[in-house]
Amino acid sequence: MDAFNRLFYVKNTEWKEKVFYAIHYALCIMNYALFKKGLEDMGDFNEIKKKMIEENEKNYGAEIKEEYGEEVYEATNNILSGLTEEKWLKSEQLRAKAEKLLAKLAPEGKPQSEEALEMAKLHGEWASLFWADGVYSPEAHQALVKMYTEDERFTAYYENIAKGGAAFLRKAVENYCDQLV
Repeated sequence: MDAFNRLFYVKNTEWKEKVFYAIHYALCIMNYALFKKGLEDMGDFNEIKKKMIEENEKNYGAEIKEEYGEEVYEATNNILSGLTEEKWLKSEQLRAKAEKLLAKLAPEGKPQSEEALEMAKLHGEWASLFWADGVYSPEAHQALVKMYTEDERFTAYYENIAKGGAAFLRKAVENYCDQLV
């Protein structure tokens, strides 16, 4: 079992949260940069991915290593390095659907609605694409969205989608996960 998968099978929830945060942080940076570039103008996916990993290292490497440790940082880069164009495109479709629902639903303020639960499910499917098989759990999903309301960079990202977006998404995911257990 490689280092990344070992990290996910530890029992310590706090450690798992740190891994999820680091991976999600790096993926958001990469996804945003690739999305900004545009699917038609993407060029060689592997070359762009390599540049994004280098850019992530330059801009956030020290912070991620300090916060989560070298092993987590390396595991994150391994996930990003192994990302296929097909998987990334699938992730972008899921992300776009979830964010479209978030933009529509957050102003309504009903995180327990059927549509909000669907949005939370889509978000979980999106996140699961970047986690090892079998890693998804309601606790892991909730830890991820908890970060959205605790880290101002993520909060700002979701606030750009909808006012109160991070908090709404967190509550919708909590409601969704409550139904899973």
